[in-house]
Amino acid sequence: MIAWAAVFDGPSTTLPVTDGPDAADPTPTHQKAAPTKSRDESGRQQDTDLPLVIPKLRPLIDSDRLLLDQLPRLALDHGPLAVDTERADGFRYKRLPYLIQMNSPSTGTLLIDPIQLSQSALAQLNQVLADRQWVIHSASQDLVALRLVGLTPHHLFDTELAGRLLNLGHVSLGAMLEKIMQVHLAKDHGHSDWSTRPLPEDWLRYAAGDVDYLIELAANLDQSLRQSGKHDWAAQEFDWALCQPAPAAKPDPWRSTSGIGQVSHRRGLALIKDLWTRRETLAEQLDLSPHLLLTDRMIIALAELVSDAPMTRVRALLTRRDFRQPKLQPYLDHWRKAIDSVEQLPEIDLPPRRGPKRGLLSPNRWEAHHPEAYQRWLQARQATRDLATKIQIPVENLISPKPLQQLAWQPTGPTATQLDDQLAQYCVRSWQRQLVLPVIVKAWANSPRLGPPADDQPVPQR
Repeated sequence: MIAWAAVFDGPSTTLPVTDGPDAADPTPTHQKAAPTKSRDESGRQQDTDLPLVIPKLRPLIDSDRLLLDQLPRLALDHGPLAVDTERADGFRYKRLPYLIQMNSPSTGTLLIDPIQLSQSALAQLNQVLADRQWVIHSASQDLVALRLVGLTPHHLFDTELAGRLLNLGHVSLGAMLEKIMQVHLAKDHGHSDWSTRPLPEDWLRYAAGDVDYLIELAANLDQSLRQSGKHDWAAQEFDWALCQPAPAAKPDPWRSTSGIGQVSHRRGLALIKDLWTRRETLAEQLDLSPHLLLTDRMIIALAELVSDAPMTRVRALLTRRDFRQPKLQPYLDHWRKAIDSVEQLPEIDLPPRRGPKRGLLSPNRWEAHHPEAYQRWLQARQATRDLATKIQIPVENLISPKPLQQLAWQPTGPTATQLDDQLAQYCVRSWQRQLVLPVIVKAWANSPRLGPPADDQPVPQR
């Protein structure tokens, strides 16, 4: 990872905050307003005595020429690069970044509109920046969005993940800036429609604030990770985050429709499937969030009316006021076609009431038929919880529940080497295995039997 001391001379958690200038612009970076309430990323208001910092408005880079003008200065800088994105989740189907914020000592804060840029220009930007260490807060969603426009960092520092490893409790960007940097930023536009053009000035100020202090925050966190002996843990976690593929598609994704448990009639389930599939196809074509076309609540309301009788009541519901809102009317024919199609569907083609089996049942359901596995789970869970408390780290960052459940259900053998190989197959990182294996082996020292369940006891499935 980056030698942070070369970037900031001995950062500490008491690093003073000033209205310092951008490297590329001598005018003040921020203004300070009166103390106000703090609002975290979840929207909760919190009292704070810190004055609200109002970031300076930066010009928007929305053409290839403006971006290419910045590349020579960016190419001379090999230090960390703060990066954030703003998306239009809940408004657009695609998970594209509609604004990219970058902060670098050589350029100050840059606000980049990738939607207006050519693939060639973005490729040149990636070539200049890919080998630097990118500082991102809660990187998983940002990395997915950045890859969609061809930006692929090779080195990462995730400030949220660092905060978790340091057991800071509240690890939203706003909370960490207030606690560590004594900086209070407004968090008012995170859930706005960032595909809006032109972007309002107050939105651009908000966006700039997300990267203005990120490099300094990372420097503080890096020092704390070193002092606490957790620096190598963080390095492994950052590398792991970089190589994660996009989530695999779920089997029968329509079964994730909210409220589907209220529908038991198989033809009603078929209607949910057809409506969900048509909505998904249309949303992708229009690049609109599916819920803007037809909400899950509306899908379930239609499906609940399905019975063995003709679908007269289902069709009648489409004439109600909720479905005839001006913004929804253009799509009514799609839903009528779904109803017609499902009404004619042969019984043999109706979906089963239960979806495909997915992984282990919750361990709480093992006790009756698999008591040995259940006891191993209880022992391993308590051992890892105690260890997490001792080393001051959230237990879910020490080891996630799924591999621990898999290990408890079917351990390959009693030795640490055998269990280490098994956890490695479950993608548990080296630093995690080194910590958890000794306490698990000790907890299981007197277990009645290690190894897979008896042949007549199949793996419990969802």
